[in-house]
Amino acid sequence: MVSAMPSVGSLSFMDRLKSCGARRDWPETLVVLEELRQSPVFADTFHYTAAMTVGKRAGEWRAVLALLDELIATGAQPDLACFNAAL
Repeated sequence: MVSAMPSVGSLSFMDRLKSCGARRDWPETLVVLEELRQSPVFADTFHYTAAMTVGKRAGEWRAVLALLDELIATGAQPDLACFNAAL
């Protein structure tokens, strides 16, 4: 079984989101998400989960729920990690 490898751009955004999480930097997370939306890189479930986790840690639960709605609107299928981040 062959799986698609994430692109370099995708990994770069993921690294930046993880860095935001380590610092609990919600404003920077929003900046990274906007850059991701404007890029040719597809924002997938992993990106949204990472961003939602930062928002949860920052106490931004309304924004986290909005991100979950946004993810669903893209047609992506949220996984258990997404729902855990939204709790």
